[in-house]
Amino acid sequence: MPNISIPGANQRKERLVILSHNPLVAAMIPADIGLDGVGNAANLAVPLTLKSMAAERTWDKESGIAKLVIQIAHKCNLTCAYCISDAGRWGTSGTSLMSPDIAANAVDFFARNYGSIDTIYLFGGEPTLNLAAIEAVCVQAERRFADGTLRAMPSIGMTTNGTIVNSRFINLLKDRPYLKLSVSMDGPPIVHDHYRLDERGRPTYERIVRNVSQLRELTQRPTSLEITYSKIHQDTGMTIWETMQLLQQDTGIDVIGVEIAYNTSYTRESFDPLLSDLDRTIKEAADAITQSMLSIAKSKKPLYHYHVIAFTQNIFRQHSPNFCPAGRRYFAIAGDGAVYPCQNLPETPELRIGFLEDEGLLDLITQAPILNQIDQANKHANSTLGDQWFANFCKICPVYNLSETKSMVTNAPSRARLYEAMASAYLENLLMIAHDDGQYQQFLANVADETDSTLELNVF
Repeated sequence: MPNISIPGANQRKERLVILSHNPLVAAMIPADIGLDGVGNAANLAVPLTLKSMAAERTWDKESGIAKLVIQIAHKCNLTCAYCISDAGRWGTSGTSLMSPDIAANAVDFFARNYGSIDTIYLFGGEPTLNLAAIEAVCVQAERRFADGTLRAMPSIGMTTNGTIVNSRFINLLKDRPYLKLSVSMDGPPIVHDHYRLDERGRPTYERIVRNVSQLRELTQRPTSLEITYSKIHQDTGMTIWETMQLLQQDTGIDVIGVEIAYNTSYTRESFDPLLSDLDRTIKEAADAITQSMLSIAKSKKPLYHYHVIAFTQNIFRQHSPNFCPAGRRYFAIAGDGAVYPCQNLPETPELRIGFLEDEGLLDLITQAPILNQIDQANKHANSTLGDQWFANFCKICPVYNLSETKSMVTNAPSRARLYEAMASAYLENLLMIAHDDGQYQQFLANVADETDSTLELNVF
C-alpha cells in the first residue's frame, strides 16, 4: 500500500475541499473558506480533484501488478458456510496444497514479465496449512528484488483463520518481519461461533483469541482483523461498531476490516445483509466509519474501520471509480498453477486464462475471453457511476454484481449505496475534524502510523 499523502495543518482547510464537484460540498465545507460561483474554494487556483469525463477514465493503461493472489491451500480446517471459496475447493473435490515450486514459479513469472508486484496475497483455504509455500514465495520475492527483476520488494501477507500456531509459523514470522498477517474473526462468540466452526463442529473463538495473544507477544503480529459482516450479526442485534469494539477489547488489535458478506454459487442460503435489510446495514456501516473517525482524531489508541485508511489513500486521486483490475493488474494462481483473473471468481474452465507452464501465457492473458466481461463491467460502471461524487470511494467488482444482479456486468446497486453512505460519513467527519488543530494532527499521526504496517485487506 502506498504511503498516504495528507497536507500539513497549515493547508488543511483549503485542501479538504475534497472532490470539489461533489454536490454535498456546499453543505459540508467550513463556512470560513468561502466558495466561488461554481462551488470551488475561492482561495484555490484549481479544484483539488477535477471532475473527469468518461473517456478520460481508463482501467487498462497502468503497468505492473497491483496484486498477485497465490492460492497456496485448497483446503481448510474450518467449515464456514459463507466461504466464497468453498473452503478452498471452489466447488471441486480437490483439497491439495500448492507445491513450493509452483508458488515460486508464480512469483518468478510475474516478476520477470511485469517488473513490479505491489502486493502478494497468500490465500486459501487456510494458508497456514502450507508454510512451505509461504517460505518459497518469500525467498523468490527476495531473490527477484535483490537481482533487480523487481523494482521494489512486494508487500507480502495473508489472512488466516487464526487456529494454527506452531513453532515453524512463529519462526517464519520472526525471520521475515515484513510478512504481514491478518486474522478473520467475525465478532464475539455469539456471532463468531455461529459459522466459524472447525471440522468437528467445535467453536473456535476462544482458541483464536489465545493464538492471537501468543502471536502478538512473540511476533508483534497480526496487525489487523477481518470481519465478515453477515445476516447473523443483525439476527443477534450486534452492530458493526459494537463488533469492532468487542474484538479490540479481546485481542488488542485496532485495525479491523469489514467485508459485507455476499452470496456465491457455493453458499447454501443468503448471507448478504444488504439484501436482507439494506437500510439497516447502510446505517450501521456509516456509523462505524463515523465512530472510527472520531476515535482516530481523539485517541492515542484509536479503533479503525479499515476503510478509513483506504479512503484516505483515495481522496487525492483523479476522480474515477475503483475499476476492476482483474486479468490485467490482478491475478490469482490456483494450486495446480492455473491462472485466473481474480481469487473471487470460481475456478472453472471458462474463467481460466491458462497455466504458468504454458508457452505464450502472456498472449493468453491479453486474449482471455473473461477480459471482455470484466471490460464490460468497467464500462458499465464508468457510465453509471463514474460521474457520481463518491466514485473515488466505490469499488467496482464483477463478483459483487454477480451476487446481486446475476450478471457480472450490471452494477450491484446496494453496494453503490453502501459506498456512498460510507464516503459521506468519511468526508463529513474529516471536514469537522479539520476545525480542531489538535484533532486534525492526531488524525494524521494515527493514520500514518497504521498505513505501512497494515496488510492491504481484501475489502477494498
